[in-house]
Amino acid sequence: KTRITLPLFARQHLYREFRISYAFSDAKDRNKFHGIHSIQDADLLLLSVRRRFLPREQLQMIQDFVDSGRPVIGIRTASHAFAQRKDLNPAPGQIAWNEFDPQVFGGNYHGHHGNKPPADPPTHVWLAEPAAEHPILAGSTRGPASNGIRPGEIITTSWLYRTSPLEAGTEILLMGRVGNRTPHEPVAWTFIHRGGGRSFYTSLGHPDDFNTPMFQQLLSNAVYWALDLPIPETATLSQTD
Repeated sequence: KTRITLPLFARQHLYREFRISYAFSDAKDRNKFHGIHSIQDADLLLLSVRRRFLPREQLQMIQDFVDSGRPVIGIRTASHAFAQRKDLNPAPGQIAWNEFDPQVFGGNYHGHHGNKPPADPPTHVWLAEPAAEHPILAGSTRGPASNGIRPGEIITTSWLYRTSPLEAGTEILLMGRVGNRTPHEPVAWTFIHRGGGRSFYTSLGHPDDFNTPMFQQLLSNAVYWALDLPIPETATLSQTD
């Protein structure tokens, strides 16, 4: 549902500082995107896509963007944005990019835990201690307790993705678990992608996550970090702006 949640997030947190453009899939063909040409002069690409096989020209635009060294952010299903599956393959004229996840995010998506309570416990997420001072995690100790990412665990409605082991060079920011299941899995991390630019990925991004100040601040901070801009001292976390 990021057709709804991402534009709302951008309007609340990013429009004051940035020019925002969108590319939405065609209502009749999920593998074609309207507005994708705006990527050619964009400074940052934020992806929320799941298993789309694009026409060669459109996928080439994304590959050219990455190879230009510009930054990329991905949430949730962006880890398998253009990947095939045994029962899902490109049609003639369409192109897959199965190595997108490791090449762009340093990731290793290979399925997820269940999402059917009560059989499946909720996902618990916490700060990865070595990265506690990372700029993307700014706000973990600033302001009211409800603002930012707090030490200790939080519960999210995003069911946990299986993502480990990650590529060498990733910096894990958040970890997650489901009940007492092991192994625990990375939930958010940074990487220098194949084009030499910054990337940030998080498997969070369920519609309910967009209603939490923690996720709002995490994603907002990631935009500034990816663009190598100072993260604002006071995050704008209002949901009614």
